[in-house]
Amino acid sequence: MPIRTPFQAKQNDVAIGSAYKINFVTGISGSVNIVDTSQIDLNAPPGGTIQASYVQPVANLSTTSGTFVDISGITITLTTGNETVIAQLGMSVNTSTAGGVADVRLLVDGVAKAGTSAKPGGSSAASMTTLWAGALSSGSHTVKAQWRVSGGTLSCNVSSSSDTNHMCFILSEVNL
Repeated sequence: MPIRTPFQAKQNDVAIGSAYKINFVTGISGSVNIVDTSQIDLNAPPGGTIQASYVQPVANLSTTSGTFVDISGITITLTTGNETVIAQLGMSVNTSTAGGVADVRLLVDGVAKAGTSAKPGGSSAASMTTLWAGALSSGSHTVKAQWRVSGGTLSCNVSSSSDTNHMCFILSEVNL
């Protein structure tokens, strides 16, 4: 049976629980374009997505920090229902110094959960993907990304080099 909104429900459709709740928000927040912070509750069957949000920067981002610092705007707060959460951060980065090492990590409620490293090699971009999955208790949780560089400047030039540089952070609550 196809999913219908309450306005499309037909006589033989069966509503399950609080059937259909869909919220879409779009707009710009600082230098990060909140493309779609969709929060979808479709009372998903096992194996389905309960809700998902993502952020994607629209302006260049960079850091010279040798210690972990927040990636501006790459934070999502989600109210979960005691289910599994999957966090995915994909990005391509450059370092200004050949041999500079880029480190990225994901934090859940302030605790580091996953990370990765790359050596972009000066002007060559390196792709980085960081994934984390885990069960979270019911309530509000904040997941964010941080980065650091061993030397020089670490950058993700999403506006000036959009053909080679990108960043997207996705957070999904799933019913496994």
